[in-house]
Amino acid sequence: MNKKVNNLLYSLLVGTLVFIPVVTLAGPVIVVPTGTCGGAQCVIDLLQTIINWVLLIAGSLAVLMLIYGGIRYILSTGDEKRLEGAKKTILYAIIGIIVITASYLLVGAAGSLLGSVQ
Repeated sequence: MNKKVNNLLYSLLVGTLVFIPVVTLAGPVIVVPTGTCGGAQCVIDLLQTIINWVLLIAGSLAVLMLIYGGIRYILSTGDEKRLEGAKKTILYAIIGIIVITASYLLVGAAGSLLGSVQ
């Protein structure tokens, strides 16, 4: 029974990781018209876009780890060792979400200071 639950959780995790980019990339594509971008501003915009994508992926993974920790917590069935492992997973996922959110705000503030349009 335990192996079946682990296989199910693993399948859900892998399936979710496969479909996150599909859902994320389903949005509109923003095309920068040629000739409107000049020098350093293009580099700043490109770096900000790359950092935002990395933070989006990291945030998605942190939320998935939070869900995974919650499932582990529920399925620990009173075993202290498994319960502690689940609590640590949840704690580290929450810390990760806080750090990622702070990073996103920092990137936005830096972009504003450098004259980049959010």
